Amino acid sequence: MKRGTTQKCGICLLLFAVIISHGCHYSYQSYNKGLEKYHLGDFEGAIEDFTRAIEIDPNNAKAYYSRAIAFEKLSDPYSAVGDYTKAIEINPNFAEAYNNRGCLMVGEEDYEEAIKDFTNAIKIKPNYATAYFNRGRAWKGLREYINAIKDFKRSMELNPLQSVRALKEIKFCESKIKKVINKMRRN
Repeated sequence: MKRGTTQKCGICLLLFAVIISHGCHYSYQSYNKGLEKYHLGDFEGAIEDFTRAIEIDPNNAKAYYSRAIAFEKLSDPYSAVGDYTKAIEINPNFAEAYNNRGCLMVGEEDYEEAIKDFTNAIKIKPNYATAYFNRGRAWKGLREYINAIKDFKRSMELNPLQSVRALKEIKFCESKIKKVINKMRRN
């Protein structure tokens, strides 16, 4: 290789690195604009900015995650699920994305898929009280009340601020268990 060619390759690599770093900068600028618009309640504007951030940096898992939340605010769960899924593909350790996708699965009454997502979130973050609470809701949807109670209790242990909600869920589950026991006794 000629000496001048080596220098040109070095300059090309340097320019490429500068372009890439500016691209990431612009991605985060768009992402931050999206966050501002989201917090102002401009969910459509936020989605546009998050989309711009994704176009600049397709591996920006936070942009997919944040866009998913904005899609939820606009009652578009299908787009939200797609973006949570993409965020998880980019970052398989994104516990919050698993949790939020699981919540959408509960809304669709796909409790088994929801339980998988909440379990993944818990594997990543073992002290994730919200994921335990939400998995309890999914178990409740499957009428697996004993598993639900276990998860609601664990969520209370990890976050006492969830106690009021968790206790209501536990009481509901216990009442269902009592009904089943009473029905069995009568038969």
